[in-house]
Amino acid sequence: MTYSFQYRFLKNVNLEELLLVFNKSFSDHTVPVKLTMEQLKDKIKAEGIDLTISVGAFCNKELVGFILHAKNNNYLYNSATGVLPSFRGNNLTNKMYDYAIPLFKSFNMRKINLEVVSSNETASKSYRKIGFKKWRVVNCVKGITNVKSSKSEEIEGLQINNLPYYEYLISFAEKDIIPTWENNEFCIHNFETTLTIRKATINGNTTVGYLIFDPRYNKILQIWVKESYRRKGIASFMVKELIGNDKNFTITNIDGQNFGIHSFFKSIGGEPYLEQVEMEMYLD
Repeated sequence: MTYSFQYRFLKNVNLEELLLVFNKSFSDHTVPVKLTMEQLKDKIKAEGIDLTISVGAFCNKELVGFILHAKNNNYLYNSATGVLPSFRGNNLTNKMYDYAIPLFKSFNMRKINLEVVSSNETASKSYRKIGFKKWRVVNCVKGITNVKSSKSEEIEGLQINNLPYYEYLISFAEKDIIPTWENNEFCIHNFETTLTIRKATINGNTTVGYLIFDPRYNKILQIWVKESYRRKGIASFMVKELIGNDKNFTITNIDGQNFGIHSFFKSIGGEPYLEQVEMEMYLD
């Protein structure tokens, strides 16, 4: 069957229609996703998704495909791409970008990032054809916390304190792990009132690490320990104090080459469950 498609930004989209198409599009993916309306609204707010620069493919005035874009200054992030199963094979992802990229360039956007499941060669090939290039491999980890007694008990004065956002940014500058979009400082700021943001200090003065956790979804967004204080059990101490033992947890898209952080998550009960490729495309 030959279809006629139209492409436009989603600034006037009905969120109920978007939710329906989103869930149908992701129902048969490697990791199926089904969002509630509240979760979709949370995703839009937390990731900075801007529907005025998100693209839709329409057939007979009905939404059949979409690309949700988040925006931070002149950087864009493809938060989700979906096409209804019955409309796949029409090259809609490429055509939506054919529509959007010239406009993005006129808006002085510089770069678009995205993640794609490593085993999804069809999607990877499509993104490469558009102009995206592989940057790095990232992994998702999940498990049940199992933190044993650690060396942290030997550190005198070690305690947990609140971490104001402005102070977090100072520590963030020292990080040697570059988070993907949904875990970065921009998204944390968008949803900081709902997150657990705490630091580990010695005697309440010296910050030696921090943990950022979303208790609604049992998700660790970031965990960091100052380099000179690593391998002393401080990260385990923060997990035990702030999340607790025998608790489900996930963390998405951590650098596949950072063996230290992977070893840590394995030590507290985590195992990789999904590998993705982070891709980027420069527009200038």
